[in-house]
Amino acid sequence: GYAEKLRLLREAGSVPRERWRAPTVLAWLEIALGMPQYGPRCAENVKSGKVLLELSDLELECGLGITHPMHRKKLRLAIEEHRHPTLVRYPCIAQLGHTWVSSEWLPDLGLAQYSENFATNMVDA
Repeated sequence: GYAEKLRLLREAGSVPRERWRAPTVLAWLEIALGMPQYGPRCAENVKSGKVLLELSDLELECGLGITHPMHRKKLRLAIEEHRHPTLVRYPCIAQLGHTWVSSEWLPDLGLAQYSENFATNMVDA
């Protein structure tokens, strides 16, 4: 369940992404990225972190069923962050979640009218 996925994520922090096993990849997608709707296809098609890091945009769309372009972009950016960690310009941005951005940050800026679109598109940075 959820507690097991949290445990996997904690343990994965010190393991290179290419050595992650399928359950860890799934936990990362569902919990860390907040994209549980793609979990079943991920469990079916991504058997390791190495496979995840090698996915093309076409494979994200066809293999994982991520047809929404903003969702695909979110996952692509997260994959690239792990593929080339030394090239990440703003590493703390990865700690922002789309729920926080849409429910806290936008209203605080006086931009609550955009919250629904940001949440739907999973915009987090």
